[in-house]
Amino acid sequence: MSKSSQLKVVNERGWAKLLSEIKKGNVVPIIGNELLKINVKGERILLREYLVKQLAKKIDVAYHEGLSFTDLCCDTCNANWNKVDSDPYYEVYQILQNIDLEVPESLNKLFEIEEFRIVLTTTFDNLVEKALAQRKGKDKVKSYYYEKRTNGQDIYNVDDVIVYQMFGKPDVIQNSYVLTEDDLLEFLHLWLNDEWKPKNLSRILSEKYLLVIGCNYPNWLFRFFLHSMKSNMNTIPEKKMGMIADSQIDEDLVTFLSRIDAQMHDDAERFIDELVFRYKSCTKSEVKNEVFISYASEDENIASQIVNAFKKNNIGVWFDKKELEPADEYVKKIKSNIQDSKIFVPILSRNVLTPERRFFRAEWNWAIEETVYRPASFIYPIVIDDMDVQHNHIPREISCLQTVDYNSSEFEDNLKKVIRNTRR
Repeated sequence: MSKSSQLKVVNERGWAKLLSEIKKGNVVPIIGNELLKINVKGERILLREYLVKQLAKKIDVAYHEGLSFTDLCCDTCNANWNKVDSDPYYEVYQILQNIDLEVPESLNKLFEIEEFRIVLTTTFDNLVEKALAQRKGKDKVKSYYYEKRTNGQDIYNVDDVIVYQMFGKPDVIQNSYVLTEDDLLEFLHLWLNDEWKPKNLSRILSEKYLLVIGCNYPNWLFRFFLHSMKSNMNTIPEKKMGMIADSQIDEDLVTFLSRIDAQMHDDAERFIDELVFRYKSCTKSEVKNEVFISYASEDENIASQIVNAFKKNNIGVWFDKKELEPADEYVKKIKSNIQDSKIFVPILSRNVLTPERRFFRAEWNWAIEETVYRPASFIYPIVIDDMDVQHNHIPREISCLQTVDYNSSEFEDNLKKVIRNTRR
């Protein structure tokens, strides 16, 4: 058995890691052409193949399997384009303006996963945006694209669901979006350049778990692509690279991906089927507790009131007094619930200003470790008396954070801000 055939199937560890990252909101899907199949005269074909056929017909070039946009834009085809007084970039733009594409089933299925907040696409059509708009509502989805003449569009507000077209979108201007291999190399070069890449989006990508589906790039090009998305690959935390589902994974690429701990699958559509099945299975069997409350036992009564305040706003809370059974593996279950929560709330009082080794300190330490993998705020301390937050028994990673004052008249308003962040 070859090395590639041994490594292409995602193992159970890989599925568990991916589902865990999805639940935390840490996964960014990157959608490629392999997923975009449309119905033409009762036959499902790739959108890219359909467009190539239309362009070939326009300039009277015989279509054959493997014909590409690059072939149709080469020097030998220039005379054909001059005869019709047009160019392939304009023609693709016109075709997409005048057809109403049906969203492929694979995209509809993928976006049953609610936690995807940012979705990238390497394609120039609007099918990803359309699929998300149908599921989330058009007003909830914001669309951006990389525009190379203006240093690229960047994202600044992540309250909405975001679709980002990495390689431009169709325009009447030649080379304004990726059609050929030369265009792709130019855009990737810009993404690698600190002056030209979208800085906020690049920072987010460097911190997220990438789920690359159907891009179908050859070995050398995929490495270039991955370096463009993860320009600081040498500083990526362990196990933080991602997963790739493509049909064109050769043995050398498998070796490279396994070395950086990226999981692989050799069929994009079958991968989505299994991913969504596993996602639905685990979300059915688990209680979704979004907030973990950590407190000293002396503060249990007030901690219970804070739990109720969250629950009034339909936020699930993990509160060990209610959740743990005597037979549970105590440490294992608490660590797991901290990792699975969206935010961690330590209750701070005079009762925690003690040098003794107490269990809430272990919870604090696990939460602090978790912040390494969280791009946004994860710890929200709530102060319930006149304790000194800067006391030397409070870890610096907590004492430096903005706190919520339980006794303030603005407590409910501040709690709602925390809840809004939780829901993002």
